[in-house]
Amino acid sequence: LAQMGILVISASGNDGTNYSIDDPGSSLKSVAVGSIKINGSLSNFSSKGPTSDGRIKPDTVAFGGNAYNEGIILAVPSGSSIDGWYDGVINGYEPLLGTSFSTPIITGFTALILEKHGKHLTREQFEYILMTSGTNFEKNNLTGWGLPNAEKAISVLNNLGEITPIFRIKENNGTAGATAIG
Repeated sequence: LAQMGILVISASGNDGTNYSIDDPGSSLKSVAVGSIKINGSLSNFSSKGPTSDGRIKPDTVAFGGNAYNEGIILAVPSGSSIDGWYDGVINGYEPLLGTSFSTPIITGFTALILEKHGKHLTREQFEYILMTSGTNFEKNNLTGWGLPNAEKAISVLNNLGEITPIFRIKENNGTAGATAIG
């Protein structure tokens, strides 16, 4: 999909250890999404980078819970195939967590950006938006660029107008930076 110009956003995985980013999140062309707790710290289960070839991943994070009292709430119909799947069902509701819940949040963020921009974004353009709107000054192997701020991202888009690749991502030995092009 990425080779066809489609921005691929995928969960980083729930292994919680270093070098554990799942495919396709470990791909050079995909955006890997990790999970943070409600307080902004990394969820215990969220997979960490770097990738097996040393690249910094995940690229960004969003809320995905951390404990069964801090997860996404799922209504579980009585008698359904998942009723009783987890013994935490309380009064027909089950708290769930994982990077699979963080990923739709970033997908929604991306839809907002695409709606504002009016076109598709390349991986490099989206990385620039994450870099300029995320909570981290430098990309790292725990939370990437951090939690993106939609208001800040829209402001970046308003100030840039037409996004052009004005940088090249350079990752080396666990550090990341941007280098101006031309």
